[in-house]
Amino acid sequence: MSGKSLTDCPSNLKEAIDWILRVTGKDGGSSGDNGTQQLAKAVSALLEGVKPFVPELEKKFDNIKEALKPDAADGIINALGDGLKEFRDGIKSMNYSSAYNGQSNWSSAFRGTSGVPATDQSPPEVAAKIFLGCVPMIFSALSYLYWRCHDKGGWKDLKLNDKNGSALKHFMASQGFDGKQLKSDSNGGQKVAEALQGFNSFHSTINGNSSFTHFLKNLRNATPTTTHPLSALFLGATFYFESKRHKTHKSPSNIHQMLYWLSGLAVTPQFIDLLDNFSSVIGTDFQVAISGSHEQNEKLSADDMAGHLIASCISSPWVLGTIKGPGDSNNPLLHDLFCNKMGFTYPSGPALFSNVSNYAYALQFQLHFLYQQCSNTYTGGRGWRDCRFGKDINKDTKGQSVTSHICQGYNCGGKSDCKHDGQNDSTSCKHNKKDGPTCGQGPNSSPLQAFLTDSLPGFSRGQPSDPSSHLATCSGYMCHVPMGFTAENLHAAANANTQGENICLTLRPFCGGFNTPLRQLSEKLGCLTKRTPRTLGDLFGFTWHLKGQLAKSFDNIENAEWLKNLVGHTPFSNNLIKDHGNKLNELVGTTHTNTHHDLTSLSNSGCNKNNTSCGPYLAPLTLSNGATFGKPPSYASTYLSWMVYLIDDLEMGFQELLDEFRSIDCSKTGCRKPASGSQHGCQTPHAPGTHGTSNNCSCDSVVHCGGVLPLLYRYGFTFGSTGDLYGEGNNGTNTKRTCANFHDQLQSVISGNPLSNLLTSIDDFLFLFRYYFLSNLSGFWTIYICLILYTFFFLLDTLHLRSHLKLTSSHVVPPLDLLTSGKPLPITKLTYITQ
Repeated sequence: MSGKSLTDCPSNLKEAIDWILRVTGKDGGSSGDNGTQQLAKAVSALLEGVKPFVPELEKKFDNIKEALKPDAADGIINALGDGLKEFRDGIKSMNYSSAYNGQSNWSSAFRGTSGVPATDQSPPEVAAKIFLGCVPMIFSALSYLYWRCHDKGGWKDLKLNDKNGSALKHFMASQGFDGKQLKSDSNGGQKVAEALQGFNSFHSTINGNSSFTHFLKNLRNATPTTTHPLSALFLGATFYFESKRHKTHKSPSNIHQMLYWLSGLAVTPQFIDLLDNFSSVIGTDFQVAISGSHEQNEKLSADDMAGHLIASCISSPWVLGTIKGPGDSNNPLLHDLFCNKMGFTYPSGPALFSNVSNYAYALQFQLHFLYQQCSNTYTGGRGWRDCRFGKDINKDTKGQSVTSHICQGYNCGGKSDCKHDGQNDSTSCKHNKKDGPTCGQGPNSSPLQAFLTDSLPGFSRGQPSDPSSHLATCSGYMCHVPMGFTAENLHAAANANTQGENICLTLRPFCGGFNTPLRQLSEKLGCLTKRTPRTLGDLFGFTWHLKGQLAKSFDNIENAEWLKNLVGHTPFSNNLIKDHGNKLNELVGTTHTNTHHDLTSLSNSGCNKNNTSCGPYLAPLTLSNGATFGKPPSYASTYLSWMVYLIDDLEMGFQELLDEFRSIDCSKTGCRKPASGSQHGCQTPHAPGTHGTSNNCSCDSVVHCGGVLPLLYRYGFTFGSTGDLYGEGNNGTNTKRTCANFHDQLQSVISGNPLSNLLTSIDDFLFLFRYYFLSNLSGFWTIYICLILYTFFFLLDTLHLRSHLKLTSSHVVPPLDLLTSGKPLPITKLTYITQ
């Protein structure tokens, strides 16, 4: 039977809407024996304990409770159901299907009936907790949708199901809506606004060109139960969760906790203050330039940031639900999240702004890597798409710890295990439903499980036991934030829903693409806070995309507005910066030859020949598809300083990466042994520090080598294109690259002319830029030293040099003194014997 049970807590907007429609019997199915009234009683009982915490709102709470009485149940919960049904019917296509199976209803899930064992039922209190958890999610998402799709919001003419990926489609995807189940009208945004007309609070609160923050403030205060059921229920749910909130000074320290923290942010009192902070930081005219595959100039607004933040907040439970499951029978996931069961603190003011920025970056970094791995199958790049994870999944094999990110349990249709020994065709083993990977099944280990629980070798430096060991633990790297999951809090079900594919499908609309909410939130906050590149991958991406915003303007520097604002008052700088930009353009490159080795040759190279070593080896985990640059002059100054002072770090980082690449020991990274009698295999012995040199690593490709991906990950990279590197891309085996190819190409980039020319240009730039200051400073110090010497050696005569010079002037006696009838001239007046 497909679909979820009503006892399974929703984890995204679509599931929350489907859950309420099923309980209220408005989705075409049966709600059971008066589930709405039973739900109303349970919700009223939960809200009863809130009144002491909010005495100033006692009257409003009385109104809400009055609307929840059995004889008034049709007033508020059914009114909410009517509005949600109108919304769903207004946007769905003929392919729309509920997330809950047709057999699940109130009677079978929460209330005993004949034929249903009592142990399979949950008390109505659980349904009330689920309902109150759904309300903030629905309120936040639909209020932003209505504001955006209204006349002045900018989404009115966008499609719900747009092949080009409109902002509206990306938002709906992040909330669990499959584009195939939505209408494809050209004015999809207008359809959304019309479908939300059933909520009186929306169209009665919207006010012309008001900002979303202003609209949301007014909406939160619109609480009449008869005309504004959603706002009234949101008020009740917000203060219910506030009364249950565990308040401590604890801050998140891993990905699991950051997702938890972000999920609960939207129901905190500080949320509105954060939106106000966006307005004060961004202002009314903040221009940004986006480089990469989505190159454009746009105006960044506080409303844009609010949308990215809201979508990220209400999508985080979906990620947690996929990895952890819907929660236990008495504590649904949403209820625990909004009650802040882990006891995290939510600061106010700039501290909250800084926390959101840091957490968004850490989440994007880790989850994007997880998405990339889970989007690849075993045969398509040694990925985790078919690997199992969960509470009872083995992460160790027969007592042995996991040694590699490459799944070791792979069945090739009854044949011997794939050796990839250079003799057997590795591509002959294709995954199908009958024969395929067994990661996490039986005794086989699951690298996906190990990664989630921070026990995968090479992907974690471990957690320092005390602060004094922090530098030793993470020396040379940015300390990657651990995932923080344990086997006990992973998904309890061991079925097809606990594979890497499910994580991939959840993370794709959350952080997988450039226009996904978490990616946009991290990018835009990084731009606003001028976040310095933190890894070699960050610096690689920054350098790559800066070319698009800087170097392209040097042919006509007068049109480079932001650059002109920076150096417009220093005429001698134009040619210097132009030369520097040209060298940067040369380093990043667009095409290359065997004698011209630029960054393109390591990333998006398009190489399709066997006799070259260039290839799509590297893709930064951040700033991969594009980057956001602020256009005000102060930002130009920052980017120029990064370009000048961090290029040395790029060279040193590449050298460190190359040195560690040479130090990989295939026998300790899970690489497969060579077949019997074969000279090929990843574990062919080689001298320490020589991995990748002289073709001594015989792995079928660089993707097959178990030590390469962990190394790239620690430096902030993943593989650029596993399919091409693996030899299964559009150009077939022409793009297959080995460890020796990667070693040679990286060495060529480090020692090549583009990088050395840029470093020389930087030296010239710094020297000439400082020449006038050095000249003036040298002149000043010369004069100062001369005055000091004159004072000490002549006026003070500290070395008694004047006494021995016997200058002519010291013996001259003025004639008038000789004719004077006065006293003889004192001998002390003679200069040469004067002290």
